Amino acid sequence: SQVPGAPDPSNGNETLSLNSDAFDLLAHHKINPNGSALISIVRWRSLLLAGAAPSGSPALLPLPLGSTLSPRQVVISTVGSGTSNLFILDPQGGLVQKAAVGRISNDVAVDKAGVIYGVGIDSVSSPSKLSIFDSTIAQPVPFIPCDVPDATIGVPPAIAGFPDSPLAVLAGTNTNGLHNVYVFKKGSCAPFDQELLPLATETTFTGASADANQIFFAHPSGFTSIFFDAVGKTFVQSGAASYSGNGSSGARGGPALGISPENPFFAGTDRRVHKTQAATCTGQQPCWKEPLSPSPAAAAPLNGTPVFDSNAIYATDANGVVYAFAQTDGHLFAPGVAPINGSTAIAVSSPVLVGVNQVLVVQRDATVRLLTPALPSPSNALNLLQMKSQAGAVASYPASVLLPPTPVVDVRGTGGVAYIPDGTGWVWAVQLDQAPVAASPTAWPRPGRDTCNSRNASASYCP
Repeated sequence: SQVPGAPDPSNGNETLSLNSDAFDLLAHHKINPNGSALISIVRWRSLLLAGAAPSGSPALLPLPLGSTLSPRQVVISTVGSGTSNLFILDPQGGLVQKAAVGRISNDVAVDKAGVIYGVGIDSVSSPSKLSIFDSTIAQPVPFIPCDVPDATIGVPPAIAGFPDSPLAVLAGTNTNGLHNVYVFKKGSCAPFDQELLPLATETTFTGASADANQIFFAHPSGFTSIFFDAVGKTFVQSGAASYSGNGSSGARGGPALGISPENPFFAGTDRRVHKTQAATCTGQQPCWKEPLSPSPAAAAPLNGTPVFDSNAIYATDANGVVYAFAQTDGHLFAPGVAPINGSTAIAVSSPVLVGVNQVLVVQRDATVRLLTPALPSPSNALNLLQMKSQAGAVASYPASVLLPPTPVVDVRGTGGVAYIPDGTGWVWAVQLDQAPVAASPTAWPRPGRDTCNSRNASASYCP
């Protein structure tokens, strides 16, 4: 086993007892019950920038066209501007590229061409900026900074795939009555579509998600889906459909999208997970309703976007508790799992699905854990390691990082590898026994925006 079920390895290493019963090359038989071996679940760690905190979750770059190699390169952004704050690492931890792209204030997004998008605000008086970094272009001009003057963008871009090109969609807070949504195309700072969506003009978007032909915008009233006309390059606002469910609940992040039939899931401001489906509302208008009652309420506000497989919907709350709700009727499988020993609340990342019924989370104190919240014994929690700085101190996250970034997971041999930035400028590659859950119409394994590692991996525009 690559990941031993032993008490809290604090440095990623563990000693296993070995029993051997074998013949040597001269046919001498030897039984040795006293051997031992030192193994490590940390493949490598790499310093990005000493003391730098991550700005959000990492993302995976797509493989070159026609390539079947794995794992992929990983892109990670850090807080700050004026110095290198965007880094691309190869699967062995070596630096491929780095750049100073202006402040990035959330997760980075990646399209199928390997173009990286990040959004942030350099100062209170500055407009939002979209940084477009083309990982296929050599130095010295690897990125384009784009002003977004009419809105304050506080959520990561969503990547939508259309026949001619992937698109980066930005949703923000309207600041001058003109626009609150922008659509960008590779290689251009000029949005080829910018609109004011049919919502309250002061609505602050909390996230965006995309499927093959429509964008889902999360906001304080729930969410709204809008079809995008790939030919006319514009939103079809007449076909907008908004959430109209049980009670009133806003969405904490972009909905997780399941199809067959299409079922957007979202974590509500009412501390419940909502599963919706297409319906017809007053005036024969399309809308999204809940066929069943929402899930039981969590003990604290839920974080961002939930993830799901064919069995359960998983979410975390502000107290660091991981929940698993049944797909069938939304019931809670068992009391939520707190991924720490003791009663002290501690923030955790949003979950990532790895293997069957397993989720990977990272605590604020830089402890990495595997949980099985949908099994009959949900307290089954394995502490993989506690990430430490070079000096030996725990590489915990600063107060400026509201939630630990959600790891990004790739296939590595017969298992997986999780890339996890800590709070002091290092990124860790942690070996996992099981491969990541493959994205599909019935699984959204990660809330991140890297096009082909989250839900969109089942879409035709992914490599």
